Amino acid sequence: MCRPFTRALFGLSCATLLLIAPGCSLFRAEVADSYLSAPTRHLPAIDELADSPPPPADPLAAGPVPAAAETAPPRTTLAAARSSAPLPLAGGNVANAPDEPAAAEPESCYIEIHEAGKEPERLRMLLEDAPYVQKVLTQTGLIKRFRKMDIQLSRQLPDGGRHKLDIRYDRKSKRVQSAFDYALHADDLLVIRENTESSFDEMLKKLAGPLGR
Repeated sequence: MCRPFTRALFGLSCATLLLIAPGCSLFRAEVADSYLSAPTRHLPAIDELADSPPPPADPLAAGPVPAAAETAPPRTTLAAARSSAPLPLAGGNVANAPDEPAAAEPESCYIEIHEAGKEPERLRMLLEDAPYVQKVLTQTGLIKRFRKMDIQLSRQLPDGGRHKLDIRYDRKSKRVQSAFDYALHADDLLVIRENTESSFDEMLKKLAGPLGR
């Protein structure tokens, strides 16, 4: 039983191959015809490649340009802006920057010296150099210059007038009595007069005092 089946299977295989073979030959013939009919490509020579211009550079090769670098304005320091830029005023006008305020002038007082037989002298002294009456006498050298002196302080009042204060000076100790050694204020006027009276004149004044009462 196996042999008739084997013979039939063999016969069927041979018939299948006979049918497929013509189709394969026809496909190979079509592929060959298409290859032969294609146009021949011309490859450039080495000299042509050397003479050809280089390809354009890739604009994105260096990376994108930051937007801040393109649009950011140049930086200006605050000091340069203050020194160069004028100040705007209302109405569109422009004015220069105001100058810095001047330093306040130090406070001072005035000394008026009356020496016998000479023209009066007027000095200006800073309060930091002459805070008290005794200090003025020391700084000006009047203690050595005058043996006796009459001193009067003239101080300006808020209403514009001046208030006068007599100051007692002890010629023996060459000092202003502590109760009259006033602290000086701005624009005070210290008037110092040389006293040329003799001891006899002073004695007559003392005697005339009780008699005049």
